[in-house]
Amino acid sequence: MEKMMNLEINEDMVKPILEKQIQAAVLANIGNPEELISKTVSLALSQKVNNDGKVDKSSYYNNHDFLELLTGNAIREAAEKSLREWLKENTQLVKAMVIRE
Repeated sequence: MEKMMNLEINEDMVKPILEKQIQAAVLANIGNPEELISKTVSLALSQKVNNDGKVDKSSYYNNHDFLELLTGNAIREAAEKSLREWLKENTQLVKAMVIRE
């Protein structure tokens, strides 16, 4: 008669060992972390996006570099704010020029 042997392995014992093995494998494949982060940042900033700064499902609409879009938007916002402040301070001058024209 055959005797069946039951080997129960406790998950709590195996899990930390597997986690350490996985971490070691990931770290071994990362290489130079500074280089990896540098490449990742470069890719993220040059990612082609649509006018809203989102990656569109259709590549047709992804016409702008993410960094280009953010920079352009920031410049336009600063210019608009500056112009609105100037117009607020010079309302009478603008009014006089409009009437004169």
